[in-house]
Amino acid sequence: MRQMSKKTRIVFLYKSSDPFFTGHHSDNTSYEFLIMAMQNNKNIDYNIIPVSHEYDVGKLKNKCDAVILAGFRDYNMPKIHGLKALNVPILARIGDFHDVTRYGIGEDNYDDYGISCTFNFMSEKYFYEYYPAHMNYREIFFGIDPPLYENLTPYEDRIKHKILVSGAIQRYPYKPIMIYRRIRYFMKDIFKNPEKLPLKTRVLHQRPPFYHYYKLRSDCSHLGYVEYGRRIENESYPMMLSRYRGAIAATTYYPTIKYWEIAAAGCLTFMEITDKNHGSYLGFQDKKDCIVINEDNYKDRFEEYLADTDNPTWQRIAEAGRSYAMRKFNNNKAVEDILGLIEELS
Repeated sequence: MRQMSKKTRIVFLYKSSDPFFTGHHSDNTSYEFLIMAMQNNKNIDYNIIPVSHEYDVGKLKNKCDAVILAGFRDYNMPKIHGLKALNVPILARIGDFHDVTRYGIGEDNYDDYGISCTFNFMSEKYFYEYYPAHMNYREIFFGIDPPLYENLTPYEDRIKHKILVSGAIQRYPYKPIMIYRRIRYFMKDIFKNPEKLPLKTRVLHQRPPFYHYYKLRSDCSHLGYVEYGRRIENESYPMMLSRYRGAIAATTYYPTIKYWEIAAAGCLTFMEITDKNHGSYLGFQDKKDCIVINEDNYKDRFEEYLADTDNPTWQRIAEAGRSYAMRKFNNNKAVEDILGLIEELS
């Protein structure tokens, strides 16, 4: 194994136009992990380099122990030269595996850059549904910035006769107005092209409607006792979650960070876990630290809770879910997991 310096010297390269690394996006989880938590670790010397078009890393030879790329597909990463010559582990964050038809696998960049391993929080099983076996992947769970989950509204003081749903939904997927909106969205995608994708790609591989990825979440929003959450001024997402005792985490093909954000906020988390979304890999357990729902039982599970909202069992499950989420999915642990992966690959 190669001997590292006392502090692990890591270079983080990202596209300067990427809105997820400004610190001002509505979804700040990647920023909080790959910018803030990595910088704050006392065992890391972290060099953050935003790149507009191209960058030659030759000047970093013998000055870093590892490189992390914010992405490696053409649309979300500038051209990087000289990575292989550094002879250090090259890690690359990768997201939305199902987008390979639209954005491409990025296999040429993976090989040309000498990437050692890709990572994200989605399951390994889901990754290899879309990517070839020679591309390495590691599950790294992140998303919980512990200070944001302190001093939230106590469980007993929260709204109890409504269940919260938040995030992307499609309220009326089959009505004419949604057909009109879908056409308008398609035309916007065709004529506005910030990702620089070829016209053929945009026409043949359109983004699916929200209902495709959030079917159960969208269906839940029709129920009279389910309330769609919106943040008020200066309210963080954890603060909004903590207005409610119960909240819904439901995605069709893979769990999102919302699953453990809701749990970490101390909510009784109604969590869609199915064979289709591979949700069991997260380790949550039905009626121990969450309430598992699917398309067959979700109404029954909601009504069981609403019939007896003050049952102490619900608070016990919510507290267990918070404890598990804070322990397993916090950014400080994710940084240590990255360090362990670098050491393993060195």
